[in-house]
Amino acid sequence: MKVYFRMTPDLLDNYGVQIMDIESRWAWVCLHAIAVENNGRVEKNTSYLSMKCRLNEDVVKKAISEMLKNHLLDETDDFYVIHDWNKTQRITDNPTLWKRQWRQRQKETQAKDNQE
Repeated sequence: MKVYFRMTPDLLDNYGVQIMDIESRWAWVCLHAIAVENNGRVEKNTSYLSMKCRLNEDVVKKAISEMLKNHLLDETDDFYVIHDWNKTQRITDNPTLWKRQWRQRQKETQAKDNQE
C-alpha cells in the first residue's frame, strides 16, 4: 500500500519554512516523505538523509539546523521528529477505509430517510 503525507495550504504562511533557502525547503519535504514511513521519526544519519534527499551532506546538516531553530523539527536522543506530526498527519489516511465508512454513512442516511 502506498503511503503519503499531508501538506496543507497553511504551509505557505509558515514563517519557519519561508525563511529557509530552497534546498532546505526541499530537505524539509524529503524528511516528511521519510517520516511518513516511520511515524514521524527520521533517523539521525545525515549521510543516509543526504542520499535520500539527493542533496550534499553539508546542505542537509545546515537544513536540519535551520529546521530545529525554526521549530519545524524536534530532536530526541535517537531521532529527529517532524514537529506536530500527529496533529498534521492523520493516522486514518486510508482511502479504502474512508470509502467503506462513507458507504456505511450513505446506507444509514438512506435507511433513516426511508423510515420517515
